[in-house]
Amino acid sequence: MINKKQPLRIHIGKTSIGSVSEFLSTNPIPPGVIWCIQNFAIENETSVTIKVRSYVEGHGYNHYLWEQRSALAGNLYWFSDDFYIGEGEQITVTFSGTVSGDLLHIYLSGYKITSSGGGFD
Repeated sequence: MINKKQPLRIHIGKTSIGSVSEFLSTNPIPPGVIWCIQNFAIENETSVTIKVRSYVEGHGYNHYLWEQRSALAGNLYWFSDDFYIGEGEQITVTFSGTVSGDLLHIYLSGYKITSSGGGFD
Protein backbone atom coordinates (compact mmCIF):
# COMPACT_ATOMS: atom_id res chain seq x y z
CA MET A 1 0.00 0.00 0.00
CA ILE A 2 1.16 3.49 -0.80
CA ASN A 3 0.25 6.33 1.53
CA LYS A 4 0.57 9.81 0.08
CA LYS A 5 0.92 12.94 2.23
CA GLN A 6 -0.38 16.23 0.80
CA PRO A 7 -0.68 19.78 2.19
CA LEU A 8 -4.09 20.75 3.53
CA ARG A 9 -5.21 24.38 3.70
CA ILE A 10 -8.89 25.20 4.13
CA HIS A 11 -10.75 28.46 4.63
CA ILE A 12 -14.50 28.47 5.19
CA GLY A 13 -16.28 31.80 5.46
CA LYS A 14 -19.87 32.86 5.95
CA THR A 15 -21.89 36.01 6.51
CA SER A 16 -24.21 35.66 9.49
CA ILE A 17 -27.94 36.07 8.95
CA GLY A 18 -28.38 36.98 12.61
CA SER A 19 -29.35 33.56 13.94
CA VAL A 20 -28.79 32.72 17.60
CA SER A 21 -26.04 30.35 16.44
CA GLU A 22 -24.20 30.07 13.15
CA PHE A 23 -22.43 26.87 12.05
CA LEU A 24 -19.45 26.43 9.73
CA SER A 25 -18.43 22.89 8.77
CA THR A 26 -15.98 21.07 6.55
CA ASN A 27 -17.27 18.38 4.24
CA PRO A 28 -17.14 14.85 5.68
CA ILE A 29 -13.81 13.10 5.08
CA PRO A 30 -14.08 10.58 2.21
CA PRO A 31 -13.03 6.92 2.51
CA GLY A 32 -9.28 6.29 2.33
CA VAL A 33 -8.34 9.75 3.66
CA ILE A 34 -7.13 11.02 7.05
CA TRP A 35 -6.55 14.68 7.90
CA CYS A 36 -3.95 15.84 10.40
CA ILE A 37 -4.91 19.33 11.54
CA GLN A 38 -1.90 21.23 12.89
CA ASN A 39 -3.28 24.77 13.06
CA PHE A 40 -6.92 25.74 13.49
CA ALA A 41 -8.12 29.34 13.76
CA ILE A 42 -11.48 31.08 14.04
CA GLU A 43 -12.49 34.69 13.61
CA ASN A 44 -15.59 36.84 13.77
CA GLU A 45 -14.29 39.70 11.67
CA THR A 46 -16.96 42.21 12.65
CA SER A 47 -18.49 41.68 16.13
CA VAL A 48 -17.83 40.29 19.57
CA THR A 49 -19.17 36.73 19.75
CA ILE A 50 -20.47 35.33 23.03
CA LYS A 51 -19.02 31.86 22.53
CA VAL A 52 -17.27 29.82 19.85
CA ARG A 53 -17.07 26.03 20.12
CA SER A 54 -15.32 23.64 17.77
CA TYR A 55 -15.88 19.93 17.55
CA VAL A 56 -15.59 16.79 15.45
CA GLU A 57 -18.85 15.28 14.22
CA GLY A 58 -19.34 11.82 12.80
CA HIS A 59 -20.04 9.29 15.52
CA GLY A 60 -23.46 10.32 16.74
CA TYR A 61 -22.11 12.86 19.23
CA ASN A 62 -19.99 16.02 19.23
CA HIS A 63 -16.37 15.47 20.25
CA TYR A 64 -15.46 18.95 21.51
CA LEU A 65 -11.97 20.30 20.79
CA TRP A 66 -11.94 23.77 22.32
CA GLU A 67 -14.05 26.76 23.26
CA GLN A 68 -13.48 30.52 23.25
CA ARG A 69 -15.76 32.76 25.31
CA SER A 70 -16.25 36.43 24.45
CA ALA A 71 -14.27 36.25 21.21
CA LEU A 72 -13.31 39.82 20.30
CA ALA A 73 -14.04 41.19 16.83
CA GLY A 74 -11.22 40.95 14.33
CA ASN A 75 -9.04 38.62 16.44
CA LEU A 76 -7.82 35.20 15.35
CA TYR A 77 -8.13 32.53 18.03
CA TRP A 78 -5.76 29.58 17.51
CA PHE A 79 -5.80 25.92 18.45
CA SER A 80 -2.45 24.40 17.54
CA ASP A 81 -2.45 20.92 19.06
CA ASP A 82 -2.29 18.31 16.29
CA PHE A 83 -5.34 16.10 15.92
CA TYR A 84 -6.58 13.64 13.31
CA ILE A 85 -9.96 13.11 11.73
CA GLY A 86 -10.92 10.27 9.43
CA GLU A 87 -13.58 8.80 7.21
CA GLY A 88 -17.05 10.24 7.72
CA GLU A 89 -15.91 12.83 10.27
CA GLN A 90 -16.07 16.60 9.85
CA ILE A 91 -15.05 19.67 11.81
CA THR A 92 -17.79 22.08 12.86
CA VAL A 93 -17.55 25.45 14.57
CA THR A 94 -20.54 27.05 16.31
CA PHE A 95 -20.55 30.84 16.72
CA SER A 96 -23.11 31.84 19.37
CA GLY A 97 -24.35 35.40 19.79
CA THR A 98 -23.71 36.64 16.26
CA VAL A 99 -25.61 39.50 14.66
CA SER A 100 -26.75 39.94 11.07
CA GLY A 101 -23.85 40.73 8.76
CA ASP A 102 -21.05 39.26 10.90
CA LEU A 103 -18.22 37.86 8.78
CA LEU A 104 -17.28 34.45 10.22
CA HIS A 105 -14.20 32.42 9.31
CA ILE A 106 -12.45 29.16 10.09
CA TYR A 107 -8.94 28.35 8.87
CA LEU A 108 -7.39 24.87 8.92
CA SER A 109 -3.91 23.79 7.90
CA GLY A 110 -1.99 20.58 8.14
CA TYR A 111 -1.84 17.61 5.80
CA LYS A 112 -3.98 14.84 4.45
CA ILE A 113 -2.94 11.26 3.95
CA THR A 114 -4.52 9.24 1.19
CA SER A 115 -4.20 5.52 0.82
CA SER A 116 -4.22 3.59 -2.41
CA GLY A 117 -5.40 0.10 -1.68
CA GLY A 118 -7.98 0.90 0.99
CA GLY A 119 -5.80 0.85 4.10
CA PHE A 120 -3.01 2.60 5.92
CA ASP A 121 0.46 1.32 6.73
